[in-house]
Amino acid sequence: MKEVLAILLTAGDVPETESLKLCLTSTAMFRLDESLVMIRRGKVRNLHEIVRAVRDANLILVCGTERNKHGLPFVDELDSEYLAPIAEAVREGALALYGHTALARFAGRPLGGEWARAAFGDDASRNRFFAEVGRLLEPGPGADEKVKTACEATEPEAVLATLRAP
Repeated sequence: MKEVLAILLTAGDVPETESLKLCLTSTAMFRLDESLVMIRRGKVRNLHEIVRAVRDANLILVCGTERNKHGLPFVDELDSEYLAPIAEAVREGALALYGHTALARFAGRPLGGEWARAAFGDDASRNRFFAEVGRLLEPGPGADEKVKTACEATEPEAVLATLRAP
């Protein structure tokens, strides 16, 4: 982990602010894995602190449970006593990831792309926009055309207005 982080930070073409985010992201992912072990012991404080740090840094929280058995409440049930305090952050992260995926795939407008960087002054606004796209866009047939139509507009509010339309 330390070697990967050192490579990322010395890449040379990554702006300092992005390096710091990569560092925080890598550290958060590493510590999150440790926190899952802590949850099993009934200690969720570390997990909640990590989620707070991720949100404070305006990063998108992505939650996955690929290493557990089905039916474990501390990783499967967002309404459980363990995850309820962070459920909103997990849901918002999922919506932002879906919004990013749809706009990237169907309109060439990923969250980290030129359009998004030019359209938003800060990461928090950009993340909220992509989460709102995820909230508004019904998955399934026709989603691609709806995104393409919405992205004929260049202003974020116009994109959302088109997605809100019936």
